[in-house]
Amino acid sequence: MSSAPPPSPSTGGETSPPNQDNRCTSDELSGTIQPRDSGAGNRFALLVVTNKSQTTCTLWGFGGVELFDAAKSPIPTVAERNLDPKPVLVTLAPGFTAAKNLHWGVVATGDEPTEGPCQPASTGIRVLPPDETTPFEVAFEFGSVCGEGRIETSAYFPN
Repeated sequence: MSSAPPPSPSTGGETSPPNQDNRCTSDELSGTIQPRDSGAGNRFALLVVTNKSQTTCTLWGFGGVELFDAAKSPIPTVAERNLDPKPVLVTLAPGFTAAKNLHWGVVATGDEPTEGPCQPASTGIRVLPPDETTPFEVAFEFGSVCGEGRIETSAYFPN
């Protein structure tokens, strides 16, 4: 993961995490990005994770994300938490899925170049499950994420 500071804790109604006896780990999950309707310089997608293990596991909260390029080098990424939906405990039986909303911009902001890409193009995203320290990789071939790599993410929810 990048040396950027972790997302700041959200405020506004989060509850304490429930007791999780069997949190989902990176080696138990795989993922895909499903594009959603986009427009006016905004892109929306779902990050869908699947429990590929043989045991039931749980997710609660946001986890982390980091973009990377074709050489698998980190690209600046700023994950911002959106409390819609609020965190809930998601129980994933083998083969079941959970998702989180992703939203990013494709229009240069601040001192980003207005001609050409605003940031390096991404080819993938490292996904860090909540309360874990090892990420797994998912293809993310949507080009540049403007706003210095700002991606708004929701908590995981049942899919």
